[in-house]
Amino acid sequence: MTLDNLIQTIRTSEGADWLHINSETSFYNHRIVMKGATVVVDNHKEFASFKSDVQITIGWDLIESEDFKAIWANNNPDSNAKSYWFEVFYNNALVFRTLYVSVDGGRCNIP
Repeated sequence: MTLDNLIQTIRTSEGADWLHINSETSFYNHRIVMKGATVVVDNHKEFASFKSDVQITIGWDLIESEDFKAIWANNNPDSNAKSYWFEVFYNNALVFRTLYVSVDGGRCNIP
């Protein structure tokens, strides 16, 4: 499978094609970051596996910035904006990642 085929598979799929897994209580593909002198372990809060090909998984809600700043992102009734990673895995290997921004206090996600 090529990366283009993988992305097309995801783009043309529907919600029912995925098994959603909430990972609030477990660590899967976690990262370790330093916040000052504190070590923080973090991971995607949401995962899904493609039912027709379980080698394809996606993860989202891994915070990149708690306080995202851009005129278009903060010029809303609620000026709070956060950026998150959306990542695509194939055979548990990270093959694609992009940021998206949650604006207006979480009311809208923008790629």
